[in-house]
Amino acid sequence: MRTDSKSRMGELGSIDSTKIGNPGPHGKKQETEDYPARKVDHPLGYLINQVDHPMGYLINQVDHPMGYLINQVDHPLGYLINQVDHPMGYLINQVDHPLGYLINQVDHPLGYLINQVDHPLGYLINQVDHPLGYLINQVDHPLGYLINQSLQSASRQKILFFYTKCTMKWRKGDQGAPGGKGDIGLSGEKGNRGEKAAEYQGAKNCKELRERGVVFSGWYTIYPDDMQPLMVLCDMVTDGGGWIVFQRRVDGSIDFYQDWETYKRGFGNQLTEFWLGNENIHRLTSGGNFQLRVDLEDFDNNRTYATYSDFSINGEGDFYRLKLGKFIAGTAGDSLGIHKDDAFSTKDKNNDKTKEGFIPCAEHYKGAWWFISCLDSHLNGQYLRGEHTKIGGVIWFAFRGLKYSLKFTEMKFRSVQK
Repeated sequence: MRTDSKSRMGELGSIDSTKIGNPGPHGKKQETEDYPARKVDHPLGYLINQVDHPMGYLINQVDHPMGYLINQVDHPLGYLINQVDHPMGYLINQVDHPLGYLINQVDHPLGYLINQVDHPLGYLINQVDHPLGYLINQVDHPLGYLINQSLQSASRQKILFFYTKCTMKWRKGDQGAPGGKGDIGLSGEKGNRGEKAAEYQGAKNCKELRERGVVFSGWYTIYPDDMQPLMVLCDMVTDGGGWIVFQRRVDGSIDFYQDWETYKRGFGNQLTEFWLGNENIHRLTSGGNFQLRVDLEDFDNNRTYATYSDFSINGEGDFYRLKLGKFIAGTAGDSLGIHKDDAFSTKDKNNDKTKEGFIPCAEHYKGAWWFISCLDSHLNGQYLRGEHTKIGGVIWFAFRGLKYSLKFTEMKFRSVQK
């Protein structure tokens, strides 16, 4: 039967430090001739020898945080327990001594911990099924009695802080400075040489694109022999597709009354009207065989066409002369055949066959073409929108005569096999 804690406290006397044996392998006092094992009727000795008691159990469990600390003589708490001449060691052996000394020693490791009240310790204090919480709440137990007699409630939180620090992870500190750069690793083994990639051959013209499966009309880059890549409008729909469009009239938005250099390099708008350029047309048709197609539409929405064989134009040295074979087919009739072998003329470079004293055809009809003296067709004329009273406009004589300006025209070519 337990006696009153206060009376049991009175039974304890001071311990002679000269009678304490050397620490054992786990920090416990070894039994010596001068210092026999603690008697079990001593409160602290009783606890140490009662392995089924919470505190005795902890002291003997070296893998438990508290047991581990008590048995680590190089740890602040383990060290203190084994130093009877130190205030904390003295207190552990003098259970009737107040504990205020350590609380006020903030420069000591244990005192510092006791004074750190910014950690939540209420959990342990209120958990009576926890070994330390049990002791704190058992005022009739020697150690619980001391804790409750020497400290107020707030101070109990302080002393519990040390135990909590031992059983919980410390807070993450500031990040350290970056380490130095490591040595370069060993080079890996050289891999096997890969297979040479097949060289991509760009399409030379719109027909090759069509043969490769391109089905949508639009602007594409082609790679003709001996030429820089060139962007062209490809008609992929008309009569099987594969046509390179080099002339287009649709709304009169572009002025076709231009000089020689402008017709040489090309002009216009990809979305509406344009001339691809005499130099480009010459280079694209200088090798191989090409069919020419002319698509026409009037303002009554009547559509028609004409096709010719062996189309090409010579270089600038021969004034971009028109080379043309036979008229093949088309409901538009032949209004270009009469112009074959004629040179190209512009407002500033007349190459037509008009007699001296007459106004040059390009100047008179406000355009540029392979004029004779003067014309049977002129698709680069003024955009006059249908019928008018004089010769001029966008003309295809076999379709609507010389006094009718057409709504839509396209001139295009594609390569053919002989």
